[in-house]
Amino acid sequence: MILLLLIGTKYNFIMNVLILGGNGFIGRNIIKKAIKLNWKIYSLNKNKSYHNIHNIIDLTIDVNNYEDVKNKISNLKFEYVINCLGYVNHSSFSKDGYDVIQNHFIGILNIIKCLNRSSLKKFINIGTSDEYDFNLEPKNEEMHILPRTCYSFSKYTISNFLKMLHITEKFPSITLRLFLAYGPGQNKERFIPQIILGCISNSEFSVSKGDQIRDFCHIDDVVNAIILSLESTINNGEIYNIGSGNPIKIKNLVDKIVKKITFGKPIFGALPYKEFEHMNLYADVKKAEIDLKWSSKISIDDGLEDTINFYKLNNII
Repeated sequence: MILLLLIGTKYNFIMNVLILGGNGFIGRNIIKKAIKLNWKIYSLNKNKSYHNIHNIIDLTIDVNNYEDVKNKISNLKFEYVINCLGYVNHSSFSKDGYDVIQNHFIGILNIIKCLNRSSLKKFINIGTSDEYDFNLEPKNEEMHILPRTCYSFSKYTISNFLKMLHITEKFPSITLRLFLAYGPGQNKERFIPQIILGCISNSEFSVSKGDQIRDFCHIDDVVNAIILSLESTINNGEIYNIGSGNPIKIKNLVDKIVKKITFGKPIFGALPYKEFEHMNLYADVKKAEIDLKWSSKISIDDGLEDTINFYKLNNII
């Protein structure tokens, strides 16, 4: 197993950290790290949490219900808030897009409106590489943004809202624009778990031709970026790409997984490319390296080994 690095000692005793979406893949991994650092953790979710640990306080809240949010958090004090709320959903507006905007944007407005700011030191917002337009690669934070889904629109709008709020009210925040996070425990419907599970079961499975180039970042690297963002004095709504900086072609990634497991029968070209598919999407991470002193430490080979071992050990099919 890859172990999370304990970066610094400054935040070994943070009190009152609110994690929005503590049941999700990123939220769960932040909590795992936070326990080691002796944080007092509030985990906010729409449904009851699965955490049965004494220093985790569950807050079951419908963030789209302003009165519910107000009643349950306005009297609490948090030093840090980490927004991992909501799930990836690329539905059109006429399908489920309205709900996506509610969950990813309106819900966050309700949270921020109801936060007691007297003790708040920083709000860390998790963005997405899906916000980027079809620009040249690698993506840097100064490039034009053109959201093409309700999901990416909501993420982009939150980051802009936070910048405005810093200018007008000195609200302290930072946005981490994640590329493709992966690792042990990720939802099995996501791309890398699907390929791993297809190979473990030695099944035939359909994939695209695989010419897309993507940037996969191990979850431990993502969590360490969040910790370094807490330690940073940057709180003006600045945006940072968080990715490996080492892109890989999807076909090559699938071939690596097949080779490591020694089973699996991918059928390349059986799936069409998606409408508005980014054929190239990978990060320029220089800004995070300079300002946050962060860089990805886990290679794709080590990360895949770690992830494959998780699914093998837990007999997940």
